[in-house]
Amino acid sequence: ARGLTEFCVQLLTAADGGSVLISGVEEMPASVQCTLIPLLERLESDGAACAAVRLISGTAVSLLERVTAGTFSEPLFYRLNIIHLNVRDALSAIEDGARPGDVV
Repeated sequence: ARGLTEFCVQLLTAADGGSVLISGVEEMPASVQCTLIPLLERLESDGAACAAVRLISGTAVSLLERVTAGTFSEPLFYRLNIIHLNVRDALSAIEDGARPGDVV
């Protein structure tokens, strides 16, 4: 886990001022979830952050259902679930005639 932690710190440091995308977050093993939580806490804390990073996570399933089933970390879920965007709803709005700049 130490190597993974060092890799994550290096990744976040390299992304300083930018974005990191975690796709398929629902398939992240429990060991990686446990490693990611302290790193996110470190980013959230004042003054101790190793980088200013925008973290974007994507999933094709309900993480809340995974939390309820005990297969996804609840603390990680709440750290990642800041803004929820349902892409399917956005695509439906476009199909219904919404244009860029419209509030959907």
